[in-house]
Amino acid sequence: MWLAGRDVAHMQLTNPVLMLRFVGNGLHPTDYARSDAWIERIRQWSQLGLQEAYIFIHQPEMTQVPAFTTYWIEALNRSLGLNLQSPKPVLGPVQGTLF
Repeated sequence: MWLAGRDVAHMQLTNPVLMLRFVGNGLHPTDYARSDAWIERIRQWSQLGLQEAYIFIHQPEMTQVPAFTTYWIEALNRSLGLNLQSPKPVLGPVQGTLF
């Protein structure tokens, strides 16, 4: 399934390197349907010579990004037989007050 309208996608592989900026809608169900469509397209393109893919995940709330990125990674691993690792939280010092 390809969801036209929201994603104006190039329907042909023109370069062996993909740079994709995926802008989500707050984990709305269409985010997952659009992701699945992109992952299928990436799978097809990998068979046509795609060598690298750089995927930037955005959501309105930054706290939603790690779980959604994990969704992408697990789906890419299943679809393409990859072994990508899910993001790990980086715990660092908490900024104190400014004043």
